[in-house]
Amino acid sequence: MKTGYEPLADRVAEWAAEVEQSAKSTQQLLLRGSALLGIVTRMGPAGESLLPALERHRHSTPTAAIPAFADRAIHTWNHLLADLDRETANLEQINRQSEEVFFSILEALALIEEAGQSDHQPIAQKLFNSVIHDLYVFEPFADLAAELMPAGRGPTRLSDLFCAGISGLFEGQPRFRQSATIEPVEEFVPLGTLLQQSTLARTTWWYVKWAAQRIKMTFTPPSRELRLEVHEGESSELSLALDGWQVRLGQARSFATATLTGGAASLQLPPNTQLFQIKSPGSSEWTDLFTQVVRPPSA
Repeated sequence: MKTGYEPLADRVAEWAAEVEQSAKSTQQLLLRGSALLGIVTRMGPAGESLLPALERHRHSTPTAAIPAFADRAIHTWNHLLADLDRETANLEQINRQSEEVFFSILEALALIEEAGQSDHQPIAQKLFNSVIHDLYVFEPFADLAAELMPAGRGPTRLSDLFCAGISGLFEGQPRFRQSATIEPVEEFVPLGTLLQQSTLARTTWWYVKWAAQRIKMTFTPPSRELRLEVHEGESSELSLALDGWQVRLGQARSFATATLTGGAASLQLPPNTQLFQIKSPGSSEWTDLFTQVVRPPSA
């Protein structure tokens, strides 16, 4: 089982990085921050090292958007169940997806509880009832669920029952690490930020932290060609999982666009590139990619 503490620290770090790099935070981003702050605060001393990053970006909670946030958690849960039923399901992708869904559910329940509005209770109950009979899905996160239980005594809430159910079912044990801290935000930033800093010319390859797949990038300075290759985890084989997805890079309304085919794509890097985004087939929404630079080992 996972030791559990790192997933929460990673989630806080990624959220803080996204807030710092966003010109205007979306309601989804604001709600996630409020939820994480509530979860970490409930943990008492065990969560103290995570509080500074969350409190630095503290904001008012857009409570009117909470039902939609909870509806999204139900949608991701149903999508996960459908993927689990597929015979060709990628186990690594399912594990990453399960972790995202675990946090989505916990954050939605915590938000509703912190807001304390009676009109939000039906959606909270609907979410809880949707997942409570299939908690086996979250077996890998039993230790994490045990660690996220609130410190001290108080009224039992649905979020407590959610964590207690997972932890109790699989005998989860909290394993806090005294030295655990979140990774510096600077090490996990929007890909566009690195493009603006002209690091492409000094970096042979990158991995993009996104979904289960990683997108390997190779830049050729003379021709300004950017080669993209999709891989499953550390595998050297090309993956077709994102075929049909579009990638674009550029600035404002001027973009170079390519479609991933056969696990790869190539495109010319426009001057003054500020954005690097991706979207799924049929979707109208482009999503920013976040990355860590990985430098090749020295010879």
